[in-house]
Amino acid sequence: MRHLYVLPKHRCSGVGKKLLEMIIEESEKYFRILTLYTENPIADKFYRNIGFSRAEGIHKASHVLNLKEKEEI
Repeated sequence: MRHLYVLPKHRCSGVGKKLLEMIIEESEKYFRILTLYTENPIADKFYRNIGFSRAEGIHKASHVLNLKEKEEI
């Protein structure tokens, strides 16, 4: 996943979460994992709250979400 931004005046309104939920839902149709890269500590907290974990050993990725595990829950 690349380039997901919310304007500062719209942050903490649920817009980013809704966008990410829609991206995850669509991604589940085609992919097994969703990855992203960020160095921003606020973004890190946001993505971890959604269910992403820190990526280990994945080139150009800081966070990963296993879509198949999420689907089985």
